[in-house]
Amino acid sequence: MGVWEKFLNSSEVRILMYLSREKEARYSKLKELVNSRATLDWALRALLKKELVRRTIVDTRPIQTTYSLTPKGEQVVKHLAELTKIVLEE
Repeated sequence: MGVWEKFLNSSEVRILMYLSREKEARYSKLKELVNSRATLDWALRALLKKELVRRTIVDTRPIQTTYSLTPKGEQVVKHLAELTKIVLEE
């Protein structure tokens, strides 16, 4: 697997693309996209820090946490989709 394929298959990119399709997701659903809980926690922290993803806590019993794209995250996904298209054409 080449450098571009590794990048496009990274946990962060998979999460961004998933949120783009689904609009929002709970932590448990995102956990299915990555190898481990630690990897997911690390990826979500990085995406939250870059302000690409927003975290919403719903005050229910039990408390629900959902994640969705920010406007900045939506812009990044557009560029990732274009990059994916270019890389896969090679």
